Amino acid sequence: MPTVGRLWLLIWKPYIHSWMMKDKEMNSTVGQSLGISRVRTRYTTAFAIAMITADFVLVLCRVRNMYAWRVVLAISAMICLFLLAHRNLATIGVVFRPRQGFRYWTKVTIVLGAVLVVLLSLVLVACWVADVSLPYEHAPRCHPRPMLDLFLEYPLLEETLYRLVLLTPLLALIGSRWTIFIGGAIFAALHFAYGNPGPDNFVAGYLLAWACIKSRSILVPVALHSLGNGCCFAFQVSYWYLIT
Repeated sequence: MPTVGRLWLLIWKPYIHSWMMKDKEMNSTVGQSLGISRVRTRYTTAFAIAMITADFVLVLCRVRNMYAWRVVLAISAMICLFLLAHRNLATIGVVFRPRQGFRYWTKVTIVLGAVLVVLLSLVLVACWVADVSLPYEHAPRCHPRPMLDLFLEYPLLEETLYRLVLLTPLLALIGSRWTIFIGGAIFAALHFAYGNPGPDNFVAGYLLAWACIKSRSILVPVALHSLGNGCCFAFQVSYWYLIT
């Protein structure tokens, strides 16, 4: 679907230059510009909930060209959030450099990746020893298009909607702890709507929400999301070809 790729490029291209610049906005708190006005924060939160509800409807109804419609929804929501935040990209988390720097988040990513690999390896060994079958009816699709969905398009789409659009007003309204709790729960519910609930998706929602708020940059949860998808895909491939 080449038009979808062009659509993403058009919406993100104007921001690339500002991401790369170091300016005073880099130290702004996510949601700060919304928190100035309580009324604005509530309206923005209601708008975010409406956008998430619309996304759930698209997923549950399995509408034709669902991904394209979800992209349009995410872009529209992102533009509205940008305007409501007084066109301050940093206060909605659209910055290139994480608050703690790349070295810190590289170490965090390595540690989290290693933990995930060890856990999935233990599950794989347990399935082999106990002769337990997992609900994988078909071999994983190793074609370019599904791989692009897994590693790029879905991380970008879901992080835009469920981190930027949803968490930014919630953070200004109720603080970080409740925002992480609610954001993680909604992300887990999304995967129930997809039809692939699992403990990995449940934990991932809380982890990605925490990473987004702590780093103050959407780059970190997008990277972690893509890495997590890669680890789970490698697990499915290993299970299918080594055990089934």
